[in-house]
Amino acid sequence: MSRLWENDRDAPPPMPVAGDPEAGLLTIGRAYAALLSEQRTVDLFRVVTAEAPRFPEIGRQLYEHGKKPYLDRLHSYLTAETLAGTLLLEDVPLAARQFLGMINDVVFWPRLLIVDLEISPDEIAQVVGEAVRTFCARYRRHRD
Repeated sequence: MSRLWENDRDAPPPMPVAGDPEAGLLTIGRAYAALLSEQRTVDLFRVVTAEAPRFPEIGRQLYEHGKKPYLDRLHSYLTAETLAGTLLLEDVPLAARQFLGMINDVVFWPRLLIVDLEISPDEIAQVVGEAVRTFCARYRRHRD
């Protein structure tokens, strides 16, 4: 895991500018789906899932270095959109998990469990697009 994190020390992509939640969430969702689609991500999760009961620290490390940075960036972005008046969010952490969960459920979890399952780039794009549309249908502030 340490070697994996060392290879990923590049600066994260710039945060989308608030004002267009559809475009910003599409950018964030695509990056998240790309990470989840990497074979090394799936392989690492399989190992950690198997070994975390015996070595809880590796589960904690995976969360701290894997999911938490995405959640933190998404929290910041959603807060900026809320302050810009484009989204109406009362619970940013819950909304962030809902958004990532819509992507996880199709792009990641089936591949974790079904070793030879392939998900095409077109399917991934559709999943991310639908997650953005669903999220914005619920949380987008519509101006009168």
